[in-house]
Amino acid sequence: ESLPLPSRPSIAIMPFAYLCGDPAQDYLADGLRLDIQAALVKASGLFLIAPNTVVRYRNAEISAEDAGRQMGVRYVLEGAVRR
Repeated sequence: ESLPLPSRPSIAIMPFAYLCGDPAQDYLADGLRLDIQAALVKASGLFLIAPNTVVRYRNAEISAEDAGRQMGVRYVLEGAVRR
């Protein structure tokens, strides 16, 4: 079920994939995602989905677009990290 979209710009930063194959290194991808989130928090008027809400979509069998709809955001950022 989709949530209504907020009136201001909204974004969810999805958990980044770590491309080096070692799940123990996920902290690197999480750190980068949280750094981006912290930088965006400073942008006035931007509605961000909390990291603890977004993390439930890690390894989920759902597209980022569908996850964004479920969270009620206009934009979704997804990415990957390689070391």
